[in-house]
Amino acid sequence: MLAFGLFLTRFAFVASNQRMREILIAFLTGCGTRLYALTGIRSATRGGGTPWFLLRELLPMLPLLGFVSAVLVASDPGAGMSRGFGWLYIAIAATAASAVVYASHRRRAIAQTPTARLKGSVHGNVEVKGVARPLPKALALRAPLTGEVALWYRTERNKRRGLSEPWYVDRSEAADVPFVIDDGSGQCLVFPAGLASSGAHEWRSRSGLEERVERWIAPGDTVFVVGELRSLRRDQLPAALSERLPQAETIRVLTAPRDGRPFLIGNRSEQGEQLFYRAAGTVNLVFLLLALALGVLILQYGQGG
Repeated sequence: MLAFGLFLTRFAFVASNQRMREILIAFLTGCGTRLYALTGIRSATRGGGTPWFLLRELLPMLPLLGFVSAVLVASDPGAGMSRGFGWLYIAIAATAASAVVYASHRRRAIAQTPTARLKGSVHGNVEVKGVARPLPKALALRAPLTGEVALWYRTERNKRRGLSEPWYVDRSEAADVPFVIDDGSGQCLVFPAGLASSGAHEWRSRSGLEERVERWIAPGDTVFVVGELRSLRRDQLPAALSERLPQAETIRVLTAPRDGRPFLIGNRSEQGEQLFYRAAGTVNLVFLLLALALGVLILQYGQGG
């Protein structure tokens, strides 16, 4: 029970701080996006193999799962002070330390790679930052729940079986109309299949056991898109689409990465992936300190061999 009380106290403090709430939201959003891709809701087999990148990305989530599981088991008064649980918390602390190092390494790697400029010749997994615009002569989309003018939207209907039960996605709908990102040096076409929000306009309505959520990107938003940048010949595009685009032999396109990495869009000024890794490092540092302290205390004062 001591461990459970410390866990709740810490997270009550975290939730009361605006900055820490933002960190928790970024961490949970990033974890959800990775699980969303890994479980096959958005197929990661387009790259022709197992999404090993996403398997590595489970590391920042393991301390959370391990710590919560240990707290729930150790909340039994007869087992909570067993020295075996002390070693379990030490193992969780070691995992959390690995997660902190991994998150720091990934954040530095992203920070050292500048945002791609479309005028250059960069290809592969990149982050492009620019202004979102519709295709020339394209009709405006309307987000179905709010009626807002949008270039891209995702609508979800969530349900739960009881007031104390978790929410689950009952129905989801997303726009599939391509749109343009202009970063001032050039333009690229975004194919939104598999796209997930990492910060967007949001509307939410909850009533009893049902919740409706809508997120969208509006024309003129300054956005970042994390995905795979490549060039396609005009004849590789549908004729109805290519005739709307500038006359050029090749067209830059951003699509869902073929190796299973997350495909994200956001209208926040901070880079989305950096935000996740910074949040993951902070959250796992908290788990590291908590698990280490509990492990040492239980090994010092616990019962059993």
